[in-house]
Amino acid sequence: MKALYRRGLARFRMGMLEEAKADLMQARKLDGESKAVKTELANLIKALVESKKKEKSASGDLLKKPTERRNKDEPKKPSNNCSTTKTGKKNGNEVVHLCGLCESRNATMLCTACRMTRYCDRRCQILAWKKGGHKEECQALLQSGAEEAQRTRSTNVTGCAEEEPADAFSDGVSKTNCMICLAPPVDPSKLPCGHEFCSSCVADLRTHGVQQACPLCREALPPSAERLYEQAMRLYVQILRQVSRGMF
Repeated sequence: MKALYRRGLARFRMGMLEEAKADLMQARKLDGESKAVKTELANLIKALVESKKKEKSASGDLLKKPTERRNKDEPKKPSNNCSTTKTGKKNGNEVVHLCGLCESRNATMLCTACRMTRYCDRRCQILAWKKGGHKEECQALLQSGAEEAQRTRSTNVTGCAEEEPADAFSDGVSKTNCMICLAPPVDPSKLPCGHEFCSSCVADLRTHGVQQACPLCREALPPSAERLYEQAMRLYVQILRQVSRGMF
């Protein structure tokens, strides 16, 4: 019984009135003397009656005044979505905020997602998201805002990338100078990455550098002549050993 009562109470708070009614009625059958079940069931019946009245009045307005439908040439009135000005009407010098669902006055709670549409309380927002179509409109607005922010960031990054080459040598150093000794390259040595340095600077970099990599782009340096000679000698010795063992 307690599980049914808790589930019915949760569904009632979420606006699922018909489901809550079924759970509470079943809980009442199991324990007809529970005051809590009777109280919540009475509140639920009251909420159902009010909901039926609202639906009936809304359908009656549509059938009652068909001639008052606006013409196609008339400007459209704001609807209950995120992009409208439904959040307030001027009453003299005072701004009156209307609920986006029931249109009651002085709605103080903002939509927790878009922060634009106002509601009376959390319950009105849940009902608007479930039955009023606000969920799709709100998510569409948030998605468009995220896409616009992404485009702005991409534009800013592209602009910074275009300005970077002009500022890379703003300290007065010529692009033709060796970026290790800051002097015109002597016996220039061009690395596979395209950067050019003095041959002596590259040799010092191989000998004393922490890493054998280009100081500008950090791409690994090609093997030196000594290193290539050492690798060739090792390969030559291995071949001689295999020949002596009759493997060839």
